[in-house]
Amino acid sequence: MAPKIATKQPAPRPGGGSSVAEGPPRLAFPALLVGGIAIGFSPLFVRLSELGPVATGFYRLFLALPLLCLWMRWEERRAAEERGRPTSTLALDEHLCRRPTF
Repeated sequence: MAPKIATKQPAPRPGGGSSVAEGPPRLAFPALLVGGIAIGFSPLFVRLSELGPVATGFYRLFLALPLLCLWMRWEERRAAEERGRPTSTLALDEHLCRRPTF
């Protein structure tokens, strides 16, 4: 008989929140449809733009960068809170402010 291997079960979330295993949120599919439609219209917007396609692509990514950075920060902090570890920003602050300056 093979030995049983103990596995850790994830702790239940406080407040009884749902997990990904229980199913996707209700707005996931409508968000997917809206995103698909928006991506489908993007060639038309590039065609109507007065800039070239490379410049238009650059500006699309460049203007989305602040929102993507905010989203990354939010996800990083949320994941760190779930793990119980400090975020990289806090770790950098600790590294820079707490080390000796002599």
